[in-house]
Amino acid sequence: MDRGTFLKFLYLSHSNLKKFIIINLILLIPLGVMVYSLSVLLPVALRYINSFSITVRDVSQDYEKLAVVLISEAGGTHGVYAFDRAQFNSVRRYIFQSPDEQRSQALLREKAIGYRDVPAYMRSISLADKSGRHLMDIFFEDSGKNVVEILFVNARKHYREDHIALFAILFVVGFTLFYGSLGGVCDYTQRIVFHEIRGFRYLFTSLRIYFFRSLFISVFFTIVIGAIVTNIYFYIFIITSDISVFIAAVNFWMLIFFIFILFWVYPLMILGGEETIWKVMRKSLFISFDNFQYTLDAVVFMFLMTLASCATCSLIPGTAGLFSFLNSALKEISYRYTGTESA
Repeated sequence: MDRGTFLKFLYLSHSNLKKFIIINLILLIPLGVMVYSLSVLLPVALRYINSFSITVRDVSQDYEKLAVVLISEAGGTHGVYAFDRAQFNSVRRYIFQSPDEQRSQALLREKAIGYRDVPAYMRSISLADKSGRHLMDIFFEDSGKNVVEILFVNARKHYREDHIALFAILFVVGFTLFYGSLGGVCDYTQRIVFHEIRGFRYLFTSLRIYFFRSLFISVFFTIVIGAIVTNIYFYIFIITSDISVFIAAVNFWMLIFFIFILFWVYPLMILGGEETIWKVMRKSLFISFDNFQYTLDAVVFMFLMTLASCATCSLIPGTAGLFSFLNSALKEISYRYTGTESA
């Protein structure tokens, strides 16, 4: 990416700053609802994945953040430790030392809020703290020998099923309104980049026209990228073996591949008119790899702009600024296929 693209983007952003901020403010409500709901649902989902081998129930409200450690030793003995999250890092290295080292075992038991030998698997046990008060109920599945399993628990963030359902509904509503609006925002900013004079009312017309196509693209890539990210997390943190590391690496490169497909999809959807979504995706993939270094630079710059948006609550540059840059970048490379320099 050259300096001229960046300067043109800055000039357009400065000239239309008020419009971009208004657009970002409109999108802030569904974005805020979606992000807040996700911040509640994501830890619940991670706890569910982590609970495939360990399930923690009825955590004492006296402890806010805990780390639960199950150590399965070669001799057939097993122990479960509960640590305060603030102290966990100080004992982490002792957790992974040989279970036969008496000094490590003694230190872990000293630092732990609660400790208990596990008499059997596939059953619930109750764990008490050092004062004898109930700490938590835990369910363990069978585990191999010389295995360490760790589960982080936020005791004060356990939601009832009806609350989880409410947050799930809020997430769907926020997701639908926000991602369904991206096509219209992209169209409006594209008109600005290509110097087509449109009134602000055109934004709402564009939102209506591209709502369902934009939502379809967003749902498709959310499912695909979400599945890939889940696989990476699962094979790195849940299944730990040589083959799992290889599978996680394959999934990582699949993630990069789909990010390159997604990158130009929204502006190409607007330029393509009535073209099918699949044809737009093929074009996006072709442009990404035909202009690989340019696209890579643009991806890095978009990432930095996203960080800036997070720091400003999505006001500057925000969604409108991101699409303005994306359309400016696409306009800059379009001359390679049209044979004329961009204005």
